[in-house]
Amino acid sequence: SGASPGDVIYVSGTLGDSALGLMIMKKDGKEGKGRRLVERHLRPEPRLTIGKALADEKLATAMIDVSDGLALDLKRITVSHGVGARVNVERIPLSGDYRALAGEYTDDFYGPALSGGEDYELLFTSPPNRRDEIMKISDRLNIKVTEIGDVSREAVLT
Repeated sequence: SGASPGDVIYVSGTLGDSALGLMIMKKDGKEGKGRRLVERHLRPEPRLTIGKALADEKLATAMIDVSDGLALDLKRITVSHGVGARVNVERIPLSGDYRALAGEYTDDFYGPALSGGEDYELLFTSPPNRRDEIMKISDRLNIKVTEIGDVSREAVLT
């Protein structure tokens, strides 16, 4: 709940895999094309190790798991606390499987990544001067972390 204007917004891993996996499973079942995405839905892996490392080093000013979708969870750590967010949708990390299959299951390419949930990746904010420390933890734990935007003064989500 401590996100401040100027903080950088990060996410771990890739987003939208679980939501797209659910779409695939409903349409085509569990086997075959999109199996990895279906597995991401059926067996999510919460990012406990990186969450603990970020907390131990006091690197995150706000943090939440992406269980209800990026847009809603981002609103919870920004707008709900009187600040806003600017996100570059093209920076949202998407898996290769997502990129290859999304067009077959949805007309809204970024929809599952923005509003689908159950990814259990981490969404967090941190001051820009802590970027190198965050990336060292990312490298050490072999968990991808991507900068997707920043916290703004206005209580809006853009």
